[in-house]
This record gives sequence, C-alpha cells and structure tokens, in this order.
Amino acid sequence: MPLHCHFDNTHCHIDYFNHCHFDNNQNQKKLKTDNYQLIKKLARNLI
Repeated sequence: MPLHCHFDNTHCHIDYFNHCHFDNNQNQKKLKTDNYQLIKKLARNLI
C-alpha cells in the first residue's frame, strides 16, 4: 500500500478507494495463486 494512503485527508481517501483498493484486490488474487503454486511445489519436495 503506498504511504500516502496513511495520511488522513480527503484526497488520500479518494486515492485510496479509486486506486489502492482496486490494486489490492488484484494483488490478493495474484498472491493467492502464487502461494498456491508455492505450496504445491513445497509439498512435492517433501514427499
């Protein structure tokens, strides 16, 4: 999350909801996929 999102002002909130929030949703989906791949890889190595 960009640092400017931490400052409590109107511009920041507009920024946060228009930009950060959307980015965050995209990143979460990607992270879940990446983590899933990583776990599968680790599991294969353990067996």
